[in-house]
Amino acid sequence: MRAILAMAALLTTTSAMALTQQELDNWIEVMPHVNQWMDEHDDAMPEEQPSPQASMEEVFAQGIQNLKDANLYDDFGGVVAQSGFSSVEAWSEATADISLAMMAIQVRGEGGIRAQLEKQLAQLQQMRETSSMSDERIDSMESMLQASLKMIQQADEVDDATIELVKSRQNTLEKLMQ
Repeated sequence: MRAILAMAALLTTTSAMALTQQELDNWIEVMPHVNQWMDEHDDAMPEEQPSPQASMEEVFAQGIQNLKDANLYDDFGGVVAQSGFSSVEAWSEATADISLAMMAIQVRGEGGIRAQLEKQLAQLQQMRETSSMSDERIDSMESMLQASLKMIQQADEVDDATIELVKSRQNTLEKLMQ
């Protein structure tokens, strides 16, 4: 039981730590190799995708599971290890941190995106009562808006130090993420 609690504390602490300059540099260095590897192995990866409501952690967990299912986990691990990542999970965590920080930069810059999404959700509720649109279609639209709000909430939780670090390399990161 103590081991489980220690592991849970470690995972909680790890995900709350700010992205470091070294992790960002390593990530920028490895991404061309990662993109090339993904292009070369795209056909070998399972088609299973996380649900649209999935959190960033769930998305990356599904990606890691897909690597394992395709017996490509160790091969991909070798690619990310070339740039100093200790594991696929460490690379995945840095990727999630960078992605959320990029999203936070956009959300903070646009200001009203959360209000727009909340307004659209309220409109969907009105449509449910007055529109001839099917409940399934409205549910689908509502689900996508809820997922977007969930991502914005995750982006709101990114610490300022990580955002500033990512902002300092934003142009390079945008090019790599295209």
